[in-house]
Amino acid sequence: MLHHDLLQKAVQIILKSEDIHVYSYGTALNLAESFKEKMMKIGKNVYITNNLNYQRYEVNCLSKKDCVIFISYSGETKSIIEMAQTCIYKNVPFISITSYGENTLNSMSEANLYISTRENLTHNIANFNSNFSINFLLDILYSAFFSMNYDKNYEYKLSVTKKSEGKRTSTNPILIDKE
Repeated sequence: MLHHDLLQKAVQIILKSEDIHVYSYGTALNLAESFKEKMMKIGKNVYITNNLNYQRYEVNCLSKKDCVIFISYSGETKSIIEMAQTCIYKNVPFISITSYGENTLNSMSEANLYISTRENLTHNIANFNSNFSINFLLDILYSAFFSMNYDKNYEYKLSVTKKSEGKRTSTNPILIDKE
């Protein structure tokens, strides 16, 4: 379900942007926190706004130097679609992460990544499959972005990790770094 050309478009959008903004509702925003942390460790700013009203205001303050990642399982969430329309009007590039198949949001996006569609909207035990798919897609975006400037990103990450996590220790020889 991961299309090479769409992934490359998404990575190019991120590469060209100064800042990334993630808009969604509920659990997807929690999942995006891991993406934010990874990107922060290589010097790329990711902003996640949990307040839905703030999201609608914030999208109006973005410029074409920014980019947005919209996450919507159905691709039909009214306020997400309205924010995507604002992005189009303001020439703010965006990536959409939606369920596979036709929906309004992915028809508006030039870089859509697909969530596995194995769960009904309401008749499911939990969103295991969609959550796993969202995490996977965000990890793929991160790793593809990282690889575009691998040496620079790796050195930056090591530097930040040493400053922030340098005092971490373990007696487990498998976990100990050998410099």
